[in-house]
Amino acid sequence: MENTKITARTVLFFSDFSFEGSQYGPYEVTDKVYDCVREGFNDKAYSVKVGSACSLHCWEHQGAAGVYREYKEDQANINELHGLSCFKIVPEENQVVKIRLIDHSGSNSNEYTLFAKIAGSIGVMPEVITTSNDNDYIAVGDMTPEHDMYISVQVRDTDRASSNYGEFVANGALYFKTDGVEASVDWDASLNYPKNMTVEIKGNNLFNLIIDTVNFM
Repeated sequence: MENTKITARTVLFFSDFSFEGSQYGPYEVTDKVYDCVREGFNDKAYSVKVGSACSLHCWEHQGAAGVYREYKEDQANINELHGLSCFKIVPEENQVVKIRLIDHSGSNSNEYTLFAKIAGSIGVMPEVITTSNDNDYIAVGDMTPEHDMYISVQVRDTDRASSNYGEFVANGALYFKTDGVEASVDWDASLNYPKNMTVEIKGNNLFNLIIDTVNFM
């Protein structure tokens, strides 16, 4: 089958590796998160062509749990997702803010989980869940100069072997803004950020949320 042509701001999925098999799409840049169940190809995409003026954000499961990947060019094999369930296409000019939870507290727990609800931006997902054992950054919001973003910062002990399993260790919020060049944290507007945590900026759009000490609530 001849491949459908894509534009610079669209993507096209395939049911087999190396751009073979049935085609799903093309899909274009939009504010929405596409649901593969509704689109009729849940867990059926194995490769994808990506337009030159957009980026593709993919999740293994709904609710941003499981594997997350960003693709900025054609991918002949996306099996690393273990099945694509939802995705969003973002224009090249937008900043996608990504976060990672890191535990520097030295506590006895082996895992903390961040639950972050997104508001005020073109949110990639309404809620993002990531753990201190995840090595990859996860997208939280698609930002433009016209869209600031707030995220709730709720961290729980999720180590089942911990005596404090299920308890919250941090609760607050974080505010992001962008000047059109880079995403930056406005600390003056983030008075509710947890006192036992810090933020480390790793690039224009990458942020480490670090647990410095543990305060059970």
